Amino acid sequence: MNVLFVCTANICRSAMSGAILKKMAADAGLKENFIVDSAGTEALVEAPPDDTTTAVCENHGINITSHRSQQVTDLMIRDATVVLCMAETHRRIIRGIFPQWESKILLLKEFGQPQLPSNQSMDDPTGRAKRKYEKCFKELESEITRIFPILQTMSD
Repeated sequence: MNVLFVCTANICRSAMSGAILKKMAADAGLKENFIVDSAGTEALVEAPPDDTTTAVCENHGINITSHRSQQVTDLMIRDATVVLCMAETHRRIIRGIFPQWESKILLLKEFGQPQLPSNQSMDDPTGRAKRKYEKCFKELESEITRIFPILQTMSD
């Protein structure tokens, strides 16, 4: 199972998402079943995570200090089992560039849902108060907890 998370700069939402899923898989003893990566549509290539992102992750027992941002590539999209975007703009951009992979490029909040939620995008906390980052982390953690059993089934 190869999961790619995508946001804008790959220093906050997608970085957190990747770290949360990696921890979840490791805690479940399924680390070997998952390849987890993240990228951005406008990545600040090789940039470390936002300081507040790092602090919030550390508050939840996740160290992301080694993360470096990267631009989404054709190879990443091709190799991914599923590409989970944080917002509609990311999905639209990636589907526009890589139309051949359209069916596996989805919004995180729509993945595995029988019907679309009213708010389909993950709000970007970048540059905002720490409580917004914390809210984003909790929302990402909730969504990844929701989809984890689906991903497990797909990796079998």
